Amino acid sequence: MAQSVVADIASLGGLIDADELRLYRPDVHAPIAVPWHGSTIQLSSGLNAGPTLAHLFDLLSRGAAKSPAQDTPSGEWYADLARAMRAAYAHRLETVGDVEPKEQGCTSHLSVCDASGSMVSMTTTLLSSMGSRVTLPNTGLVMNNGILWFDPRPGNVNSVGPSKRPLTNMCPAIVSRDGTPTLAAGAAGGRRIMAAVAQILLLVHDFDMNVEEAGHWPRIDVSGPDMVTADRRFDTKILEALRAAGPLEVVDHNVLPINFARPSIVDRRSGDVARGISDAYSPWSAALGAR
Repeated sequence: MAQSVVADIASLGGLIDADELRLYRPDVHAPIAVPWHGSTIQLSSGLNAGPTLAHLFDLLSRGAAKSPAQDTPSGEWYADLARAMRAAYAHRLETVGDVEPKEQGCTSHLSVCDASGSMVSMTTTLLSSMGSRVTLPNTGLVMNNGILWFDPRPGNVNSVGPSKRPLTNMCPAIVSRDGTPTLAAGAAGGRRIMAAVAQILLLVHDFDMNVEEAGHWPRIDVSGPDMVTADRRFDTKILEALRAAGPLEVVDHNVLPINFARPSIVDRRSGDVARGISDAYSPWSAALGAR
């Protein structure tokens, strides 16, 4: 496989050689465990959005979003969430960097539960739409353009360099209670992933929504420290509360342009039946169930 990949890349004028493939090693990290309202949220660690989401939950634990007083999210709850998301993203950009542009991506996420209750949350990506747009002739592999994840400016924590791994936006999550997995969630959508994962987990876990209701619920997006994007379907009072909390852009949740990430979630809190939903607005999403 390595010889075939190297030969194809060389024939296309690329620079990756056999030594680079031979020396590559996967990074295996223990998950971050975040206590949350009687459950434990397990997030990916390392150079992805898991640590930022853990920071977000820490910020939320100090504000109005820590204990919902209503059956559904209020304007105060969303304003508190937006402020916490902006702060978490500001910390992310200051400490680990991320210069990825907001473009249509090519990321896939799987949230899976088997008959015994084991759960998997897995995200993989080519980065931009169709990655590098190069398909290797002999294997059919589509190459990513992951160098785009690096900061091209020298001297920063995420600057491009030899043997370095870039910061990514992937954010798979598994929630457990008393050692038993109950929710698996994640999303595709570049910088928008973390906001989508946070909200679908909070809607299902804290507000006890079923996955179908949560999948269709309006969302906000925070992809940086300066701007909040909100679904036009929100109640006027919620939009007013968000405007009072900072700069706001109101947009439609359309197929294109993609204004929000594309989450999926599987819920097995009942212990015997797993219920799941993939992004209700994306023609590229799909769900499969079996008895």
